[in-house]
Amino acid sequence: MIEHVIFAQEAESDVKSHYGWYEEREPGLGEDFLRCVEACVLAIQRNPRLYPVILDDFCRALVRRFPFEVF
Repeated sequence: MIEHVIFAQEAESDVKSHYGWYEEREPGLGEDFLRCVEACVLAIQRNPRLYPVILDDFCRALVRRFPFEVF
């Protein structure tokens, strides 16, 4: 289990901009996006070896319902 997650500033900015984009399309959709990203990060924390290594030591997980990836 991973106890501590560090978000790169670029990743945080990317999530914020996608949140805004989804909220503009449909109120509440941005909140759904954030919940799905959070669920993805929590799943990685619980079982990081479940996700395939893409490059070097970076694994990739797909965010449910949204075309978004977490590395």
